[in-house]
Amino acid sequence: MTTLAFITPDSDDPSARLRIRNHLPLLARRGIESALLEIPRSLRGRMAFFRSLRGFDGVVLHRKLFSFLDFKILRSCSRRLVFDFDDALMCRVPWKGGGESRVRKARFARTAAGADALTPGSRILLDMAGTSGKEAEIIPTAVDLSLFDADYGGPGKGLVLGWIGQKSSLPYVDTIAKAMEKVGCMFPGAELRIIADAVPRMGGINVIHVPWNGGTEAEDLAGIHAGLAPLTDDQWSRGKCGFKILQYFAARRPVVASPVGMNAELVIDGGNGFLARTPEDWVRKISILARDPALRLGMGEAGRRVVEERFSLDVVSRKLAEFLLDVCR
Repeated sequence: MTTLAFITPDSDDPSARLRIRNHLPLLARRGIESALLEIPRSLRGRMAFFRSLRGFDGVVLHRKLFSFLDFKILRSCSRRLVFDFDDALMCRVPWKGGGESRVRKARFARTAAGADALTPGSRILLDMAGTSGKEAEIIPTAVDLSLFDADYGGPGKGLVLGWIGQKSSLPYVDTIAKAMEKVGCMFPGAELRIIADAVPRMGGINVIHVPWNGGTEAEDLAGIHAGLAPLTDDQWSRGKCGFKILQYFAARRPVVASPVGMNAELVIDGGNGFLARTPEDWVRKISILARDPALRLGMGEAGRRVVEERFSLDVVSRKLAEFLLDVCR
């Protein structure tokens, strides 16, 4: 049995839940005994914590960018070190200054170069790491399809659009506010359901707040006609791994998305959804979906196949286990 320590700043963070916690039972079936550990905040606590990692065959560092000294100690205490990341961690988010942070860039480069292997969430993130020749495996954030297989029925009459995410990403929704206002005028009674821990202020369309709940997430997505995935075109956003699109696909719902980063790889324009650059694109392509139930159904099924073939929890867990066993044995 190979023993691995997965270490993260916050084990309850959505990224840690989706990229680590959900995989642990399946990794155990494939010969990996895992511990999910939170990194202590205090210096004294971290020193003892790092020493305890010597008892594992390998360490998977999730998202955290350490100072020079902390990383040096972590590296010395890890027999094999894998760096897992699903965002452009060297950057600030666009609405908090945007662009690369000199400190984050240096820490990210040090971590990527100093690790034995990388498990980025996308090809774009791997390219951002810039470590040619490094052992690496792209590990997308996986969807547990078993949560989406119940018959929840479908949306009722009228147009129901949906967006799922965290409060921190709501500024992306603001970028399509004018398009949503026009959609609201074209389709009286249309709804925009925000499945999140907060809701944007938006006029012209009926905005419904559905508080995010892991137990009802699949049912909530079953209640929409199409999912929305707007992004701004910047380095931080290009590093996004398109997980909300995979959720819409898992629920057999088509998507309208900005052609940025992973979005453009997941969405086949006219096949499993639409790509939209301008407000006019958003309005036109949402209108097409609103008026064509058969098209929505076909696109939703096409999206579901994408998840089944490449992004299901079972498929990704197998890929992750094989890579970690190869790196850490």
